[in-house]
Parts: sequence; structure tokens; C-alpha cells
Amino acid sequence: MAALRAGVPPLVPLVPLHAEPVDGDPLSMRWIVPPDVLGFVGATTRLPRVLQSLLDDGTIDAVSVEPAAVRLRLRPGLTWRRDGAGVRTALQAALAEPEHWQPSYDGTPDDVLRMAVVEVIDGDVGDYVRSHGGQIELVDVHDGDVRVRMNGACTHCPASRVTLGDRFEIAVRARYPQLRSVTSAGSGGSSASVTDAAVPPVGARRRLPLVFSRRL
Repeated sequence: MAALRAGVPPLVPLVPLHAEPVDGDPLSMRWIVPPDVLGFVGATTRLPRVLQSLLDDGTIDAVSVEPAAVRLRLRPGLTWRRDGAGVRTALQAALAEPEHWQPSYDGTPDDVLRMAVVEVIDGDVGDYVRSHGGQIELVDVHDGDVRVRMNGACTHCPASRVTLGDRFEIAVRARYPQLRSVTSAGSGGSSASVTDAAVPPVGARRRLPLVFSRRL
């Protein structure tokens, strides 16, 4: 209270983020953020004022939310090297106001989880499986439970369970900490649980570092 009376602005926690270029699209940048910062995926209809203003004036022409990232696209003629600092500052300020982000549709937590699974299948884990002649197929997502099927060379491979547990599940959980379980669906319709992990209690979750700055 004394600091407020003296006119000293309060400390505001900043959401940690870092940039990840998008292959084949130099105008786009994925800003990696902790999962669950926004709680939805997809396009937006409204953003916090500081970021909405950059969309309105054409500095950025696309915003898309992913399970653990926000993808921004600059308008043609701009570059991230020259113009990215101001966009990053605006994004970081906007992430401190998650209640002012409005998705274009009312999704569910399973929508976020489904996108996280697709990212993992399309990414490094899926590449690893494909390099061994296999394929991970998403069968179903329901109430935090994921069911997949291992196809190709992985269909009857004893190591497929290890791959799902040590690689696939860890990668999905990094994007969606509320993941309840991963189940492997057999080719004949049978299922085998890869993990029985329940949603960890809040107090047991890994805490991410917070960076503080003074609001201007």
C-alpha cells in the first residue's frame, strides 16, 4: 500500500516466452508459452488492446493459438528482425490479460488436447516413429484420455509401448499437463493402457519461473 501511495507501479508477472521460426514462412513466428496460459486453441475474434491494435493497423495480419504457443504473422514487407521487438512486447503484455482473449468459437479442453496430439504426431516424435517404418494414428480423445493406434512396422513391435510412454506421452503432456492417460488400440479392437497417470494435483505440478517487471 505504501508503494502504491508513493506512485510506484506494482510488479506485474510476465509470462515466459521465446520465438521459434516457422519453416517455409518467414513472416510467421511461433511464440512458445507455458501450456494453459490461454486455455483454448484456434483463431481469435478479439485480443487485449495492446495486441489488437497491431492487428487493426496491419502490423500483424494473423493470430492463432496453439496448445503451447501463439503463432503471429507479420504483414508482407515487415521482418521479424527489424519489426519483431515491438510485437514481442505487445504479445507479452497481452498474455498477462488472458481474460481479454476471445476465441472464434467455444471449444472444449479436449479440443486443446487433440491439437496437442496432432502436433506431436506431425512433429519430432512422429518423425522418429516414421523413420522406423511406423505410424501413430489418433483414434480418439475423450475427457483427457487419448487413444492411439500404432501402425506399420510398429504394429507388433514390443518397443512401441516404450515409444508411446517415453516419447509420445511426455511430448503431449508438455503441451497439455492435464493429460489423464494414453491408451494403445490394438488392430483387433483391443486396447492396452500405456499410462495410468491421473491429473496431478495443483501443488504437485512443475512451477514455471516468473519474470517480473514494473508496469509503465
